[in-house]
Amino acid sequence: MADLLEAVFAFSPFTPTLGGNISSMKKVALKGLGMALLIGFASCAKPKGIEYVDLANLQIGTKNFATPVVSAELRFYNPNNFRMNLRRAEMDLSINNNFVGHSLLDSLIEIPKMDTFSIPVKLDLDLKTVISNSIGALLSNEVDLTIKGTAKLGKAGVYKNFPFTYQGKQKLNLFR
Repeated sequence: MADLLEAVFAFSPFTPTLGGNISSMKKVALKGLGMALLIGFASCAKPKGIEYVDLANLQIGTKNFATPVVSAELRFYNPNNFRMNLRRAEMDLSINNNFVGHSLLDSLIEIPKMDTFSIPVKLDLDLKTVISNSIGALLSNEVDLTIKGTAKLGKAGVYKNFPFTYQGKQKLNLFR
């Protein structure tokens, strides 16, 4: 049996050179471990960044009279064929090229592989900017929306920051 296993693994690039003291089963185990490590390192692909999909469930409210709050769900797509974790996300929001708020998400979100997922976002808005932009938004049913930020993504305790940017028109349904 040991001779058969040695013949099967004879073409392995990981031939131990520890002398004749090692039993044939230990040689087979070392060769198998070497092959598993080779396959494991070859399968480690560089993860791709997440892709912005759209904005959903946009709601405007107030924290107090002077501070308007926007909450929404930003939807992203994970193009990787493995699950990841989102550890932290930071983003700046601009409407019609005017900065209106900053959001920080500092919690763990599990991201499914090759699927769309949502990140809940809450922004405290600058009231002066909101008032100056609200006249344009009332006259038009869409605004120029720019979102720039970073997302800290990883797997098995290893995380990397990935930048993301979205710029486009966002329809507003203020009078539903």
